[in-house]
Amino acid sequence: MHTCENRFCSFGNRLFCTETTFVSRENRRQTKIFPECGRRHRILRAQIVHQRPSRDDHQIARAEIFRKTFMLRNSHVVQKDVASTDSRTRSVVVRRTAGGTILRAILAFLVLTSDVGLLSGAGAAQRDGGSVEFETKSTFSHIRIRRNGSVRSLIFVRDSGEEAYESQVNLRAPHILRFSYLQHMFASYLFQQKQSSVMVVGLGGGSMIHFLQKYDPKVSVEAVEIDPVVVELAERYFAVRPKENVRLIVADAFDHLKKTKKKYDTIYMDAFLKPSASTDDTGVPLNLRTQAFYQELQALLTDEGSVVFNINPHAQMQADIATIRAAFPQTYVFSLPSSEGVVVVGSLKKERMTAAELITAGKAMDDRFKAGFSFESLAKHLRSK
Repeated sequence: MHTCENRFCSFGNRLFCTETTFVSRENRRQTKIFPECGRRHRILRAQIVHQRPSRDDHQIARAEIFRKTFMLRNSHVVQKDVASTDSRTRSVVVRRTAGGTILRAILAFLVLTSDVGLLSGAGAAQRDGGSVEFETKSTFSHIRIRRNGSVRSLIFVRDSGEEAYESQVNLRAPHILRFSYLQHMFASYLFQQKQSSVMVVGLGGGSMIHFLQKYDPKVSVEAVEIDPVVVELAERYFAVRPKENVRLIVADAFDHLKKTKKKYDTIYMDAFLKPSASTDDTGVPLNLRTQAFYQELQALLTDEGSVVFNINPHAQMQADIATIRAAFPQTYVFSLPSSEGVVVVGSLKKERMTAAELITAGKAMDDRFKAGFSFESLAKHLRSK
């Protein structure tokens, strides 16, 4: 193992990549893995597995490559069907000839229209977070990070020992939103398809930033997080990077929003802490739940901007929805499948959009993003009341 000195990763990444060379028993060719580069490298037309440079992780990477792309059997053709996020299948054909092994390129999935050809059911959250990789206590929360293969989970541990999963990111495809509520948060695009500036309140593992960087890379993103430890862990374990159009701000959102002079197309409210006397039962700070605060948010929005709220099930949930309704000209409530929680959009649009108009907007967003989940389906989750 040796550093590659950016010969293969001259993309301005802060982390250097390493190169591990080994000879496959199946095809006797050299294959390179670049664990820390943060970019996909195509070696022998295969998608390389990104891991941290430890012995165990390199073994996992080798096993994944062999299992998914180099399973050669003597002199016959091996064909594998791999499910992509839009449920269509792609085929990989590997041939072995007398002159050696040739990987013939019927690799439509490596065109990577969704960049996740090797991930079956990639949009679903894993129930098993895997082994504990890191654990710490900050001023605000008891934080635990678990890892299961290429999937990392950021967890807040309650005083009872209960684990509350805040984020879950597949490091091979971090833009895939693995929690349904996150997909519904982007219902904002049903109301405003072209956005230039957004704010995310509550960073977590940075799933929303990864999504926006993938599908709307020109949008300017500010992420405000009160806990500096969460920001540090998001950078260290979840590949969140500040960039020219991505700012990570350590601040109390309540104070920061009073100081900022910017205007935003969308503000995403996804801030949760350890439940305490200053939060509700789900961990949402009480000072972020008042009608006065919601009216202050409106002053930071563009003319037809929106605020999107992630509301977990709790005793006062209906009261919270009523407070949002009272603060915004238009309010839309989206039900989450298999959950009692909701995503609420408070919009400054003067005219209320009909269910049919939202479905039409969803179809347009599906054509534009091809995100692996359906915006049209999100629109159909709108509650009638």
